[in-house]
Amino acid sequence: GFAPRSLQIMMMEELFGVIREHGKTTGPKGVELRKQSAAALAALPSEGLVVGEDAEDSVELVCFLARQSESARDALATLVNVTAWAHERGQPTMEAVVTRIAATGALKEAAKRATRGDAAVTDAALRLLQNASTVESASDALHPAFETLLKPFAARRGFSFSEDRDSGDGDPLARFGCVLQNLTATSDAARRSLLKRSTGILKTLLGGHLASGNVDRRRGVAAALKHCALLRDEHFYLFDELDAGAVVVRVLAHPDDVDRMERHDQDDLAAFLGGTLPDTPRESDPDVAALLLETLFCFSGTRRLRKILKDAKVYYVVRDLDLFFSGLGQGGQGAKDDDDTENEPAAKGILVTTDDGANDDDDGSGDDTHSRVSRVCADLADMLLRDEPEEVRCETTFAAPQHARQPPQQKANTSKKPSFDGLQGGFLTSKKQQQHANPPVDSFDLPD
Repeated sequence: GFAPRSLQIMMMEELFGVIREHGKTTGPKGVELRKQSAAALAALPSEGLVVGEDAEDSVELVCFLARQSESARDALATLVNVTAWAHERGQPTMEAVVTRIAATGALKEAAKRATRGDAAVTDAALRLLQNASTVESASDALHPAFETLLKPFAARRGFSFSEDRDSGDGDPLARFGCVLQNLTATSDAARRSLLKRSTGILKTLLGGHLASGNVDRRRGVAAALKHCALLRDEHFYLFDELDAGAVVVRVLAHPDDVDRMERHDQDDLAAFLGGTLPDTPRESDPDVAALLLETLFCFSGTRRLRKILKDAKVYYVVRDLDLFFSGLGQGGQGAKDDDDTENEPAAKGILVTTDDGANDDDDGSGDDTHSRVSRVCADLADMLLRDEPEEVRCETTFAAPQHARQPPQQKANTSKKPSFDGLQGGFLTSKKQQQHANPPVDSFDLPD
């Protein structure tokens, strides 16, 4: 077993003293000292509590180790556990800890390490960014490094974006999807960076990631697209130039359902989709489907785009999607079997996506998740079946940390669908004010 907490505190205090005095030692001895110090920090089970409370400059000392290549992996793992501990303590503690981490430049360094180097270091860096980016101050600190973080993924360096749904295990971009979702939820600057015409990053994300075999990556891109769709002044770029509406409809449609449509309706849908009908199965994860439906709902907030969607017979796609998930929620065929498997590697970290718009009495059951999809389908269908000048409002959705050691994995805040007051101000409004959910989080252990 582990030593009592009082003894652990004494050990940590002595270790911090050594780092203060000798942490900057040069040469092989300094390298070994930093490496062993970081390993010792990550080995203790309560280092989050100890680092967070019992040493005045402890966070800064761990950040110093995180910026050194020889100690980066274990130091980043310690910071992940510290932020997980802070998240459990509540938003004020989380904001205070993340602000201290950001002030040292450790988040910017983590963004650099997330795009290069050892796979274990990259994984730990993305986990830290995943936790920290739930805080707005961290998103602001990461903004200068956001495009640097995106480029290797958008450029497809070393990764394939065309794998089948059965090959999602161990996807190196699964954690990136959650970071992308958080940053676009909390930072307008991140959304604007995605929407830059000069980089074409969003076009690349839409071009392949929504077909990924990993549900976390698909969910991250779907959420980022939804958050960008909140910006009404960007609807022309998203819908007309990037064909985001057609991309979303193609992902949500199923060939068998399309075959049952009338021929003239098929022709209208095919024209909207670029001349061809869907030939691949629809998105089977209800969270991803709900995010994509909410993207269409944002687009339908303008009369011009609502008419385009209506003329393209998108209503039938929405109707069939609702029927699909209603059957799934009542014990239909297991459309999520593949996703359950592909989610497993990410579940070992703290990377489960949550929905801020969900109700507080959410119990994490699959039936409630499918009911949420049904509610969004009903709201969107209502918009597509009438040509009134109302405008709609959407709410942001972001990925938050979840307990790393809690089996079985449960998604927080996704079981209840949002209820909508009405149509105001251009975007979808909820009966409950948007609240930042605080699902349980905990630490994780890196492999030896």
